Amino acid sequence: MTILKSPIWKSVGTVLLLMTLCLWFLPAMALIIGYVSIILILLVEVSTFLLGIHRNTKVSETTIPGNPKISVHLAIYNEPPSMVIATIEAILDQNYPFFELIIIDNNTKAERLWKPVQQFCSKYEKIRFYHLNNWPNYKSGALNFARRITDSESKYIFVVDADYILKRDALLTAISKIGNPDLALIQFPQSYKRTSERHIPLLEEFNYFFKYYCLSANNCLGVLATGTLSLIRIESLDSVGGWPTNSITEDAELGIRFQTSGYDIKYVDEIIGQGIAPIGQNEFVKQRKRWIYGNAQTLSHYLKFMPKNFGKWHSGFSQLTAWINFLGIPFLCIIACLLIFPLVPLAVLEKVVTLSSIAFWIYIISKLIRLILMYPRRPWLAIKILLVQFACLNIGMFHWWPAMMGHEKPFEKTEKFEVTSPYKVQLLYPLIFMLTTLMGLYLSNIFISVSSFLLFILLIGATVFDCYSRQTDLDYTDKQLKFTL
Repeated sequence: MTILKSPIWKSVGTVLLLMTLCLWFLPAMALIIGYVSIILILLVEVSTFLLGIHRNTKVSETTIPGNPKISVHLAIYNEPPSMVIATIEAILDQNYPFFELIIIDNNTKAERLWKPVQQFCSKYEKIRFYHLNNWPNYKSGALNFARRITDSESKYIFVVDADYILKRDALLTAISKIGNPDLALIQFPQSYKRTSERHIPLLEEFNYFFKYYCLSANNCLGVLATGTLSLIRIESLDSVGGWPTNSITEDAELGIRFQTSGYDIKYVDEIIGQGIAPIGQNEFVKQRKRWIYGNAQTLSHYLKFMPKNFGKWHSGFSQLTAWINFLGIPFLCIIACLLIFPLVPLAVLEKVVTLSSIAFWIYIISKLIRLILMYPRRPWLAIKILLVQFACLNIGMFHWWPAMMGHEKPFEKTEKFEVTSPYKVQLLYPLIFMLTTLMGLYLSNIFISVSSFLLFILLIGATVFDCYSRQTDLDYTDKQLKFTL
């Protein structure tokens, strides 16, 4: 019964109980909650749509005189040594002459993983390798250590993840984009290697964040950092206290600190390196939960600041909520109605379920419109991306709640190579909409029955497509499935 003790399900259970009691004793309040949910989702979706009306691909550039020294920081933990060494070799092959490379292995216990990297690094004067045991604060702790030992001549830090292979001119390209002294950081897209045609919707789902949110944020130079392929001005980093340790998405938190301190951050839509995407469902979900939770932590800090620049504040809010869908309350309203049906006035239940269903369709239709506008010549790709997003809809519903309530969550590393775990089919969500379909038929309510049945079909279709898209070989018929609520 460990799941019942988790902060997520404690908060969900508490809200569900309150919603059920509200329906029973204060039906008018339940209707108000339904209307407020619709207004909130409508405001968020309209706000996100307005953000993306103009996506700025061209931002002014100022050339830096000379060749300032760059300190490249690579934090690793439990990584395959062959992959890390390939990343190091690509860094050493850069055509930019003035840089150092600091590699921090924090808390990897298995010597077979970090020793080969240490031995490889010992051959090069340009590399400094450190293995840290029992080091606090996860990746941000490692990066803060790297900052403390950075060469005093270095003016910039370039952060790269262990699975990214840089193009030969990556550092030269990066340093040519950060001449403006108001720029604290420039961010490049996280591009991923494509290993199969069927992975395209998954990779484009990742790319959607950069193509929509980051390009839009360039209008006010309010982009948030994403943790890799970032060039950071050391003076700016030091002025905000280094890498934050109060969020498991330290990159987004750093971006917010820069923003609230008056600095600018620019997104450059140019691929300078490619990494490995977490294709397997288990690792994708783990990564997405971490992003949602960490961004919600950062959002809880961000909401305390009055926006000095509303454009930046709006942009920051949209980026932090990119994977949050605000559908948790409408979904719990539907469950509460099913739990007490038909023990309360049916007219109230009809209105609450109708309002909750409308909230879902506002989210789905607005998301589809944005995707089609992004891919006007490839509408089928837009639909496929929507299916991938809909397959993990439940994560965006609830996994940010504990963070907003102050609960802490440990950092979990994403294993990019784990693809053998069985695909988990979530039965709870389609089951709820099938039961709501039956309730709609009982009530002779065409909207509820048709809407709920379409949501049921959409969830089933999204799950099937997502499972297919995550296969790593052509023979996927024997793929294990694990059914769970």
